[in-house]
Amino acid sequence: MAEWASGPALPPRRGQAITATATVAPSITPAERACFGWLQALEDAISYRLVRLAAPCPGCGPQRCDDHAVDVGLIAGYRNTATHIRPVLHARR
Repeated sequence: MAEWASGPALPPRRGQAITATATVAPSITPAERACFGWLQALEDAISYRLVRLAAPCPGCGPQRCDDHAVDVGLIAGYRNTATHIRPVLHARR
C-alpha cells in the first residue's frame, strides 16, 4: 500500500468530485463527417489496389495485365477524387 502513496495520483473515490477541466472536442458538421468518411474509403481503396499491384503476377510483362492496368487507373481516379474533397474540408474551417 505504501507504493501507492509515492506513485501516481489515485482516481477519485466514489462520490468525490473530479477537479480536472475537460477539453472540448471541436464540433464536426455532418458535411465534414461525410467528407471524412469518403476520404477514409478512398484511402482504404488506394491501399487495397496498391497491395494488388505489388503482388507478383504471371500475366504482367513489360506492360501490366488488364486487371493491374485497371488498378492503376482506379488508383489515379481515387487520388484525384481525394484531392477535390480535401479543399472542401479546409474551406469549412
